[in-house]
Amino acid sequence: ENDDKYLVLKQQTLNYISSEEFKLKKNAIPIILGWNKDEGRMFVFKAFKYRLPRILYWAFIGLLFFDKAPQIIKFYARQAEEEAIEGNDYRPILSSILTDYMFECPTLRAAHFLTEHSEFKNDNEGVHVYMFSHPTQIQGHPECTAKSCHTAELPYVFNHLDIIESKYSLHSNDSSVRYSFWRKSNFMDSNIADAMSSYWVSFARSSDPNNHRKSLVKWPKWMGRRRFTTQKASSFLKRFLEEMKIPFFKNENKLEERGNYWEWDFWGCV
Repeated sequence: ENDDKYLVLKQQTLNYISSEEFKLKKNAIPIILGWNKDEGRMFVFKAFKYRLPRILYWAFIGLLFFDKAPQIIKFYARQAEEEAIEGNDYRPILSSILTDYMFECPTLRAAHFLTEHSEFKNDNEGVHVYMFSHPTQIQGHPECTAKSCHTAELPYVFNHLDIIESKYSLHSNDSSVRYSFWRKSNFMDSNIADAMSSYWVSFARSSDPNNHRKSLVKWPKWMGRRRFTTQKASSFLKRFLEEMKIPFFKNENKLEERGNYWEWDFWGCV
């Protein structure tokens, strides 16, 4: 169900926004969506309270991805060995895989479909995507120290400096510097919170996160299936294209026709 301002979903979000039904409705609903850089870490370390050896890591990937497991293991092999070098613990790489699989991939696919299947009347409206990567801590989760775990962005969005200072800042437990006027971290936390809340408040008021009076970097709209040259592609994409054989782009058979320009379709959540 939808009208000019609201969309109520009665099925899986990605299934609906990728459907022909959604496309025909010509929706024009601005949205902000994103993920945290270490989003999956908290869940992995909660499920596996002790170090995860390689054999159990392989077994879990097999249970999760079935026939695609060997390709996933191969693609993340280099990163896995680097992160598991101390203690033979594969929880960090499993965290990265689940972040990609459960958060980054669905977010980017949703951004693509929402952009492609919507018709915004105002050039300033559209889909805006973020990745929160500011190092924080979350009480009760030592694995999230200096990481950007699940929910870590929320106090910054609402500009709750007292909560950030007491629970999320990396220096919140250091009484010697907590209230120092010159503490660099304090300025960083404050600036990030001020910027994020300004974007969100502006979006809530006008559907445009850039409609504020502060000298902030303009947050560009997601432009749908952007095209990138191989030189500008991220190392992640390059490695994926070089090492993986599972479909990554929707029109993989047309790669040669497009030369160095490829459509992003992401790995379709495998």
